[in-house]
Amino acid sequence: MSKTPIPEGKYADVGDGLKMHYLDEGAGDRVLVFLHGSGPGASSYSNFKSNYPFFVAAGYRVLLCDTLGFGLSDKPDDGDYSLPALAKRYKALLDAAGVTKATLCGNSQGGALCIRLALDYPDLVTKLVLMAPGGMEEREVYMGMSGIRAMAKTVYKLGITPESMKELFKLQLYRQDLITDETIAERYGIALTQPKDIMQK
Repeated sequence: MSKTPIPEGKYADVGDGLKMHYLDEGAGDRVLVFLHGSGPGASSYSNFKSNYPFFVAAGYRVLLCDTLGFGLSDKPDDGDYSLPALAKRYKALLDAAGVTKATLCGNSQGGALCIRLALDYPDLVTKLVLMAPGGMEEREVYMGMSGIRAMAKTVYKLGITPESMKELFKLQLYRQDLITDETIAERYGIALTQPKDIMQK
């Protein structure tokens, strides 16, 4: 195991020499795949670490997947981070993991990717669980929303620091007590490895 800010699991070859990271927990025919949102330092483990053990205990096989550019997945500076391209990479990951049917659960950008996967690979998706999904508007409309502008301003004004990430989370979470030093450390350690313009692609 390498020293990483989040647990290290498995890696899938998703084409063009790129690898995506995922945690594979539990077992069984019922498969639940978690897809995280975007933002500095995002990963599936950081987003869903308090949720997935419940489903494992209930008898699900659970995959927590890191989108290209996030978590422990590859982060090419010149990567194609469009939704259709990322959905294709996710399909390759699920193929490598032997998943042919799954419930997809995603928030924000992860929700948008769930929708894209359902549209592009309808035989793969049994159910969708969408949490404030992106992808419901054109990118220009989404990026023009006051909440999104406020979050972007916080990050770009202060830069990527533990303090700026804490301020960002304060804009997102009603429960301020959930903004722990552990979560900041997880996200900050990953944010330092991301392409600088990942959110602009």
